Amino acid sequence: MSMPRRLAVAMLVAALAGCTDATPDAKPSEAAASETRSGRGTGTVTALDPAAGTVTIAHGPMPDIGWSAMTMTFAADPAVLSGVAEGDAVAFGLTVTEGRGTITTLAVE
Repeated sequence: MSMPRRLAVAMLVAALAGCTDATPDAKPSEAAASETRSGRGTGTVTALDPAAGTVTIAHGPMPDIGWSAMTMTFAADPAVLSGVAEGDAVAFGLTVTEGRGTITTLAVE
């Protein structure tokens, strides 16, 4: 087989290796979209609103749920926010459902 033909065959094999049966407009299943995941993180409280049940945390990477470092506002039961103030370094646990995080545990470090 000539060199140009070998190259063409190799390129065709590589292109076909990336093909799948999925249609381009396939949507994730409802079960996958509503999947609940849990994670743990550390960060700094940048805003706190116990009356609204929210806390904003500048957190580090959270590879167990696929999040990079960022600042996010989370829902939290006001009781979980007790004893926490803006500027506190914290360790926290959360659940994520449909892309939204809810703080389940929060401790000042």
